Amino acid sequence: MKTIKLKVLILSLIFLAAITGAHSQNVFRLLSESSSLQIAGTSSIHDWEMKASNFNSEALLQISPDKSASITEVEFSCPVSGINSGNKIMDNKTYKALKEEKYPFINFLINPQDNVKLYDDNNTVSGMLTIAGITKEVKFPCDVTFISSNRFKISGELPLKMSDFGVEPPTAMLGALKTGNEVVVKFDFEFNMSSHELTKYE
Repeated sequence: MKTIKLKVLILSLIFLAAITGAHSQNVFRLLSESSSLQIAGTSSIHDWEMKASNFNSEALLQISPDKSASITEVEFSCPVSGINSGNKIMDNKTYKALKEEKYPFINFLINPQDNVKLYDDNNTVSGMLTIAGITKEVKFPCDVTFISSNRFKISGELPLKMSDFGVEPPTAMLGALKTGNEVVVKFDFEFNMSSHELTKYE
């Protein structure tokens, strides 16, 4: 009888561990060397594009065998000083417009009440985006490529109006060059599973 009870106990523990493992989530960190972030816009003279560097992102999710992922938390942070166009004058005007001295980071957090399910394509993600000290809810489509059970890529575009965040579009050449109010944020991120805990970006 004791042997039967012991076997039942062992089987129960194995079953419980399998269930827990199937629903556990892992921390995924952004791979900066294989990720990119651009901001594109227009002006009264020509279109322009700025590239970002030194940005970080982490996600708490579980990749399923059916090539889908359930996400409960995403954090993204980009230093304003890491955004540049290759033109120092224009960069400085951009930093001033974004109030970089007072608000040095652009942050994004996925809506905590959402349990987002990601598939290969036709995904929609919503969250809170903070620029120049103003936080707004944004929603955007994205595509996901599952490379393996511990690595995936996510890409998409997010149209924004600078005025929604209290940002006055920069000007140059004594006002002859005026940037448009609308910009498009283009991202192509690659994430890899990490053994570390989720970092809380400030």
